Amino acid sequence: MAMMDDELRKIVEEMEAPNIAIIGKTGTGKSTLINKVFGVEKAETNTGWPVSKSFKLYTPDHRSVDTSKPINLYDSAGYEANKEQDFKANLFNFIENKKSEGLEAQIHLIWYVINAALKRVEGFDADIINELNGLAIPVIIVLSQCDIVSPEDIDKLKNVIEDCKFQQAYDILEVAAKPLEKYNRPICKAFGLEELVSKTVELLPTIYSDAIVANQIVSIGKKKRVAWKYIATAATTCFASGFVPVPLSSVIAMTSSQVGLLKVIAKLYKSDDIIEIIDQISGQTIVTAITVPATGALEISATFLVGLFPPGFLATEAAAGALAATYVVIMGLTYTSVFEKFSKRRLSGPEGKQEIKEFLERTFRQELQRYLTIKVTSKEKIAQIRDDFLSDRDQDD
Repeated sequence: MAMMDDELRKIVEEMEAPNIAIIGKTGTGKSTLINKVFGVEKAETNTGWPVSKSFKLYTPDHRSVDTSKPINLYDSAGYEANKEQDFKANLFNFIENKKSEGLEAQIHLIWYVINAALKRVEGFDADIINELNGLAIPVIIVLSQCDIVSPEDIDKLKNVIEDCKFQQAYDILEVAAKPLEKYNRPICKAFGLEELVSKTVELLPTIYSDAIVANQIVSIGKKKRVAWKYIATAATTCFASGFVPVPLSSVIAMTSSQVGLLKVIAKLYKSDDIIEIIDQISGQTIVTAITVPATGALEISATFLVGLFPPGFLATEAAAGALAATYVVIMGLTYTSVFEKFSKRRLSGPEGKQEIKEFLERTFRQELQRYLTIKVTSKEKIAQIRDDFLSDRDQDD
């Protein structure tokens, strides 16, 4: 199934890295925002790579996406009283320099962070946002630390921003990335982060937004969009000319043919460590570790595939591709659901290896049953399954 692996690799390679600049005054919580959205802990320790007088570069330093081009997050050094003009000059020099390097290097989006707790918008901030609008760079105004500000004061702050009448369209979002703690407990849950991810995805072209979806850690449900691209691509290759199906009699061989698909889905959900855990427990290879724990269910699915199609269909030329594509889609959707549930589960805290293994085995069987009625008879059928799957998962979120 080299063709399938090649096509999956092509999707990953075509996932372009967006360049996002995070700008704001010192103490607005820019680094915390980066960490909470993308899991870049070093942002809060200020250990990014210096790229100019005013910016440090951060990239998500985890294995959730198998690509050398994840996301480039440019964190401004912030500005202090009496140094605003120096900051402004360095800021626009940086942006112009990035623009001169070409489309891939230029800044595609800006998060402009304003501390809502200060209850005011500096004229200096308004000037910068206006100039950024003039450069046709989308700006999301992030009101940070909204957990310690009254709704009335936030509304007043928004009114002030709207009265600035910026040249271009912009968005204002209320965020509490790391709520204040009282008696060692946060006074409320973090909020606004999923909205920030959604708006970021909305404002970026698809070639850049997929990388946002893949790397962010606050909206697990959104990852299904990228997961489906992997599944659909793998299934479509089954209808390619010259495709040689793997015999249904060899369940493990059939599963091995799509290991590439399962691995990229695991990485998408930052769950590739599951493979290592199961491998250590069972002493199996990576290939069997992600498939054998539910071998019984896999044997059922292989037998069940034949019953999905009408008599006579299996004798047609389309049968080989249809059977293989059906298996790929069923397994792809099953693993997407398993990894999504595991990602949400692990937010509650760490678990032991045996607990994880038991959860994966149990969840795999449950999710497999959801998709066993699917049958892919043509490439066109794949699009219909997509609509049902994405709609179903959206409702789950």
